[in-house]
Amino acid sequence: HQNLFSLFIICYFLFEKNFALYLIIFCIASWFYILRLRSQGLYCGSTKDLQSRLKDHFSGYGARTSRIDPPIFLTYSEEYPTYKEAFRREQQVKRWSRAKKEVLIKGDFESLKRLSKRKK
Repeated sequence: HQNLFSLFIICYFLFEKNFALYLIIFCIASWFYILRLRSQGLYCGSTKDLQSRLKDHFSGYGARTSRIDPPIFLTYSEEYPTYKEAFRREQQVKRWSRAKKEVLIKGDFESLKRLSKRKK
């Protein structure tokens, strides 16, 4: 968070204390999300504008996957303060098994812990 604070200080003086610009730079959240597809598959993504990105997916412009296998609904989302964090979460969850993603969607954190343990 120290790097973020330093960036804020620099921007604060560069933009002459413009509060609106501060809000644009620092207060726009980013999202990690999971869509349920028509084939019952799961699509993981990240974005700075969840509403716009969902609109793109549901209209067939979001990604190649959602054009070929259209989404049915948004099943899960998490909000992050930066896009970098949301993208890291996307990359992490994409490596998970389907079972693990399903328990995340259900909010079953006990099962998630059990599925996260390494098999010996």
